[in-house]
Formats: sequence, structure tokens, C-alpha cells
Amino acid sequence: MFSLTSAEEPSKPKKKKAKTSAAAATEARKPVSGVSAADVSAWEGLGLGPGVLGAIGGLGFGEPTPIQRECLLPAIRDRRDVIGAAQTGSGKTLAFGLPILQLKGRKGGGLLRALILAPTRELAMQVSEHLQAVAKPVGVWVAPIVGGISPPKQARLLGRRPAIVVATPGRLWELMRLGEPHLADLTGLSFLVLDEADRMVQQGHFQELTCIAHEACPADLLHASFASKETTLMDRMPFRPKPKIVDLTSERKLADKARSLLTFAAPLSEEERDEVLYYLLAAHPGRTLVFVNAVSTARRVAALLKLLKMPSSALHAGMQQRARLKALERFRADDTAVLVASDVAARGLDIPGVRCVVHYQIPASADVYVHRSGRTARAAQDGLAVALVTPREAPRFAALLRVSQDFWGVDCAVHTVILTSLLTQITGTFGEQDMYIYSAVLQHALVFLVSLHPMWRNMI
Repeated sequence: MFSLTSAEEPSKPKKKKAKTSAAAATEARKPVSGVSAADVSAWEGLGLGPGVLGAIGGLGFGEPTPIQRECLLPAIRDRRDVIGAAQTGSGKTLAFGLPILQLKGRKGGGLLRALILAPTRELAMQVSEHLQAVAKPVGVWVAPIVGGISPPKQARLLGRRPAIVVATPGRLWELMRLGEPHLADLTGLSFLVLDEADRMVQQGHFQELTCIAHEACPADLLHASFASKETTLMDRMPFRPKPKIVDLTSERKLADKARSLLTFAAPLSEEERDEVLYYLLAAHPGRTLVFVNAVSTARRVAALLKLLKMPSSALHAGMQQRARLKALERFRADDTAVLVASDVAARGLDIPGVRCVVHYQIPASADVYVHRSGRTARAAQDGLAVALVTPREAPRFAALLRVSQDFWGVDCAVHTVILTSLLTQITGTFGEQDMYIYSAVLQHALVFLVSLHPMWRNMI
């Protein structure tokens, strides 16, 4: 689900003269550095005022996406609860964020206006950053509440009395139970937003969601729920009668996405996974997400690629929050980077410019497969998804795609120039001590070198 809350301008020092509404609107229309202001005429008629329109234009958003166009008026003008279903990357954050900003200030200052809940720390931080970019020009403060933020820093963030809080359910409920002052007074709460609601219900957050909803749901609260697929939540959360339901996940509406995404399957044996993966990455460099099914696999594959001088990082649930955020920053900053991820990164995260998604292992469900592949071919760009499929996985993969087991195979012919480069990297990187330390990983690399091309046997 997604729910919305009114945002209030944070209190300013008394010595400073308050800006007039005209001055605020003028400042909001100033473009972000390095971004050309966009014509916002396409947003007119959706209930947004000049200040919010100026912030949108300053960020370069020239026209609303379908999910935004469908959701804004019901939330802003009609004050209806909203249940939205759309693919990741469709603009859901602004679909629930803009009504919050537009309806700010209808109650007294300094109160919490909106609670936005997300299933993972990474998604909560991402939503917070995106909302802050559009909220700052209109004088609204957004703060994240997630595990991994030190207590002193968390206290400082909440001490600013943010109008909008973006949180994971567990961390939020913990602070509410401890009596955090800014979370204790919910009389100003106007919106409750559940981002990736279907995922939160599935992943064991429902008890915490129930507790939070019980504490934070006055009769006039506006709810908003966004998911990646239409999901039955009406009986599980306190929606008011007749919520607006927006479902953009039908086959017809996803046809354009399918046309922009090329999908291939590479049949191989279990022992060939690493060699085919390396070949794909070496022969076709570009920002690539490699999805695996287990934390241990993510660690091993990322270590192997690093050993072979690939600009790679791991992202999985076993990492500390700081390490996970740094891995995402490195991946976003390098257009040739490789991120080896467990499915913690498969849903919700906004990672622009992903050229290719590789399913190193086939996931258990079609839902996960679709959302992995959805990391590429976003925002009208083309993309490529490659599945590495062993005979044991073939029936499951065929069932996922509802196709026969005659795959469209990728041409994985090996070029000796790449193998020569690989051998040089392996033999020239390590001294005797390092060879001993990394012997297990190195041995694995050498084994797949041999299997790639038997001519290397006598050279290793």
C-alpha cells in the first residue's frame, strides 16, 4: 500500500524574515544545478500548486508518468485512499510524494505529517533521498529511520521535527515503543504510505505494520499503497471505503516494457556458470547486475570477479548498512561496474543505467524473475536480460516464462584474446603469499579457465 501524509515547513530561526508565498514559489522554480528546468505544463490540472510545480520543473521532470497521472487527483482533490500497482521505475515515489507536499501545512507546524514505510533499508534511504530533492525547494524536511544509523544521528534527524519520515517497520516500531518524542504525537498525521506493500506483508513485517497502523490511524487519515503487482490488502490494512485502485501491471500495459527488453537464455552445465558469466562481462562491458540466490554465492562470485580485476561489488543481507550503501554508490558511479546481488536488491531500488541483468541462478518464482529483469530497460531505454540455465533448472525456467524448453541461446563462443587477458591477470596479480591466501578462489578460477579452452592446460 502507499499512504500519504501532509508535510509542514520546518520551523525557521525567528530572526530570519519568513518568505512570502511568491518568493517561495520563485525559489522553488530555480533549477537544480546542472539540470535544465523543464516545462511543467503537462502537470497542470493534477492539483499541484506553483511551489510544487516549480520544484518538479527544477528537477527536470517535464511530464507525469502514467502512475502519477492516475494517482495525483484522487489523492489531492478527492482525498481518497489509493492502492497503486506498477512496475519498479514507474515513478511511484512522486505519485505518493507529491500529494504529501501539496497538502502540507493544513495543520500546525512541527508535527509529523507523513509516515512512509518501506521493506528494506536501501529502499527507505532511496525514497528519502528522492523526496528530499523535491521537498527541499518547498521548505519541507524529510528524514529516514532505518537500522544502521547511529542513535545520536537518529536523534539529530528527528530533533529537526521532520514533516515526513521514511522508515522500515521494525526500526520505526522500536522507536515508537521507546517513546521517541517526535513519533509520540501523531495528531498531525495525514498520510500513511506503504511502498512495496506486497513485499512487506510477505516478508514478515505484518505484525509491526498492524501495531503502527493501530497507533497512527485516525479516521481521516489518507492511505496510499504502492506495490509491484496488484495484491489483496483491503482486509489487512485500515483503508476507508472505496479507495482508488490503479493497476498498471496488466499484460497490455506492460507490452512496451517487453519490447524494450531483450531476454536470452544460455544453456550450460553447472560447472560452466562462472566461465560463461566472465565471458559475458568481459566481452560486453557495461553496468551489469548479477543476481544470485544465496548470500554465500554473492560473496564467492564477487570475490572471484574482483580477483580477475572486474570492477565488482557484492550486495546482500549479510552486509552492514554502511557497506551496502557504499556498494550501491560505487555501482551507480561507474558505468562499467558489476554488482553481484542477492534478491535484497531485486525490488524497489532505483539504479539508473543498468545495461544488463544476468540471472546467475534461476529464482524460485516468476515474480522475482520479473523484478530482477526490471532493473534494466527502464525509463524508455533498451536493456538485456540473460539467464544462465542448467539442465536441472530448465523445467523451472520454462515454467517461469511459460515457454517450451527450447531456449533462445546466447552465442557464447570464446575469443582467445579474452582468455589471454584473463590468464595474464591471474598469473600476474598474486605473489606466493597472496596465492596461498586466495588459493581456493584462484583454484576455482584456474579450473574454469581450463574448461573454457583445453589449450591452456599445459600453460597453467
